[in-house]
Amino acid sequence: MTINITQDHIANGEKMACRRCPAALAIADATGIRDVYVNGASVGFYLHSHRESVSMCPGSLATFVRDFDAGYDVEPLSFDLEVPNA
Repeated sequence: MTINITQDHIANGEKMACRRCPAALAIADATGIRDVYVNGASVGFYLHSHRESVSMCPGSLATFVRDFDAGYDVEPLSFDLEVPNA
């Protein structure tokens, strides 16, 4: 699935907050899965069955997260992500 981090996600995202960063907000919006976390290496999904599914971060997303958390200006980003069935 293609995920689009928009300027709104960036403006509303929180640094160093794996569930409230722009990437987590964008993934939740695109998938409808509300409990998403993103770190520099992976994306985790807590599904309705209360099990966790993890996908690896694409390199462009890892760089985005690192730069955003460091306080650098970041631009909107699109990336492909393997998303579990909810």
